[in-house]
Amino acid sequence: MSTQVIKPHLSAGQISLGMSRDEVCALFDESPRVYRKTADAKSQTLAFHDASVTVYFSDSDDTIEFIELASSGHGSFSIDGINVFVTNADDLMQKLAANYSLRVEEGGCSVIIEGQDVSLWRSEAESTYFDAIGIGVPGYFAAS
Repeated sequence: MSTQVIKPHLSAGQISLGMSRDEVCALFDESPRVYRKTADAKSQTLAFHDASVTVYFSDSDDTIEFIELASSGHGSFSIDGINVFVTNADDLMQKLAANYSLRVEEGGCSVIIEGQDVSLWRSEAESTYFDAIGIGVPGYFAAS
């Protein structure tokens, strides 16, 4: 299986930010699980491959504003040539910090790559690897 590339503000593999529901659904050979991110969310969220690929839509224009990929999913993902889910979390953060400013939150469970709207998440700060990576539209994490 080939490694899919994370391109901040653009895409995660074949899924692009700004895609419509129909466009993203056409990429998969399964029906998505559909739910709302929060009780008051106007837009529905779609999850594929047992929620290993989750796409969140903008309430304003119903296009993809955030893509989240879980390590338990189908495929391998890289950012800046680094394979995210097989690289030790501390090593990954050190490599990314050479080119980006990182914001560490939740006691080390969550890391935001500033200005790139990319997030890394692990269930425990001591976990060896990250469990998920996400990318958002420009400014997605600005208000965080």
